[in-house]
Amino acid sequence: MKIKAFLALLLAMALVLPFTGCGGGGGDSSSTVDASGTGDTGTVVLMLTDGPADGYDHIWITISKAMLLTEEGESQVVIFDPDEPVEYDLLNLRPDNDGDAGELLAVEDVPTGLYAKIRLEVEAVRGVTVQPDGSTEETPFKLSSGKIDLNPRGQFYVEANTTIAITLDIDCDKSIHISGNHINFRPVVFVDIESAAQLERCPRFLHGTISALTYGEDGETVVGFELNLLNSGKTIKVNIDASTVIVDDSGALTDPQSLAVDDTVFVRAELLSEGLLASLVVVSNVDRVAGVVDQAVADNQFVLDLYPGIEDDEQIVALIPDTTLILWGCNEVVTPEAIQPGMRARVIGKTQDDGSIVALVVLLSPRYITGQLESVEATEGGYQLSINVANADEAPDLLSMSLSADAPINVKFDGPLSGDELMALVECEARSVLVSIDRAVPPPLTATKVTVLPEPLLATVLKVNPDEGQILTDQGLIAIGDQAQIFDLVSTSHLMAEFSDISEEDLLFLYGLYQCEPEEASFLAHVVLIMPSLAPTED
Repeated sequence: MKIKAFLALLLAMALVLPFTGCGGGGGDSSSTVDASGTGDTGTVVLMLTDGPADGYDHIWITISKAMLLTEEGESQVVIFDPDEPVEYDLLNLRPDNDGDAGELLAVEDVPTGLYAKIRLEVEAVRGVTVQPDGSTEETPFKLSSGKIDLNPRGQFYVEANTTIAITLDIDCDKSIHISGNHINFRPVVFVDIESAAQLERCPRFLHGTISALTYGEDGETVVGFELNLLNSGKTIKVNIDASTVIVDDSGALTDPQSLAVDDTVFVRAELLSEGLLASLVVVSNVDRVAGVVDQAVADNQFVLDLYPGIEDDEQIVALIPDTTLILWGCNEVVTPEAIQPGMRARVIGKTQDDGSIVALVVLLSPRYITGQLESVEATEGGYQLSINVANADEAPDLLSMSLSADAPINVKFDGPLSGDELMALVECEARSVLVSIDRAVPPPLTATKVTVLPEPLLATVLKVNPDEGQILTDQGLIAIGDQAQIFDLVSTSHLMAEFSDISEEDLLFLYGLYQCEPEEASFLAHVVLIMPSLAPTED
């Protein structure tokens, strides 16, 4: 795809992006990585996710190592170092497919202290396109460097006996660039850092074999196991407790004492301050399908609209006998009545000869809606939202829903907002939002999380004002946020950039928000991409 077409696509693309809030962790800036020998450690969970990419069915990335770096780069703590480099299909890691937080790469104890960067070592990236006849066409991408230093917005602190989640969101659409006869891959990676308590969703299902059991103080009670991940060969520790549900291959509930070394298991685990706690363990090789519920439960079955590319069929019938376990989110057990149209669901079970699937487990994820937030009104205990939801077949619907005062609100790429700040943001114009809806289906609707989606802007730099953090462009005066993430997609020497790297005549692609009461700048940018020229390239 030509650069010009690529940019046109970017300008038109909808920003239905991963739903986690962006933002670096805080901490005491005077602290450093603990080298005192006290042995204080915290736990870091590393996850990988991605949004869609135009023109490819698969994008495989081969990762060999990941580490944390201090500000000066003097200390390095390796958190992902498999025996052999591991391939991940980025286009299979879209969080909108299954509501998961991301693919889990590692769970590691690291020295407490302040960190500044994450370094990712990538050996290869290749795109795969499936042709109409079923054959595949492979495209190797050129990497400018195998070492990618990722800068979260601000340094982050790892505290003793706590767990933080680092999610690397590799945006393939922004990472692929055509230059002459080459297709370059310059990874545009957004780093989300959250405490375990803030993470709303579980990591993607873990699939592997049990390599060892761990026991309680009595030496007999199974309280966890070491899981050897099938995709990487890496071993991680998984805890279990009285709340953990364990399902054998017949669909019957069983107890932890039935677990055995060499069992093949699927594990749903939530992140707690103590590490990974399994909410569900399924012992067997099972079939899995995912999609959106089309019809609610009737006669012990429901219809699921499958996500594209999962199966040849567009729908599947899921049978739910009395033994089926139905979970909401990570670990809330619900009844079949909770399965409602519009919900995202994953079914784990056994496929029948007629194409249906007998569900051992059904995992339900929140409903999400996108639309234009028209107004926000303060109410007792929270806010009332009015959202225009566009429908391809009908006129837009104006939905009214409540939002509690303590529900999370954030601007994608720019961290949290208060309810009053959200109210001020929509005073001048409607804003694009993505809203998570509470499981209670009947009205009144209740929003559990609101993400304001930034607006895209393509501009050419006319003048740079570094003292004010502003740039004059052909689209007006633009302010660059203090913690804006800047990527230089032109330079071959670096990717992460600073404000000082922006020059006159640069072509910029920006994500941000138009300001309601601009003192000077009319647009505040949270993400800045320094782009190649729009001039046509030679094939």
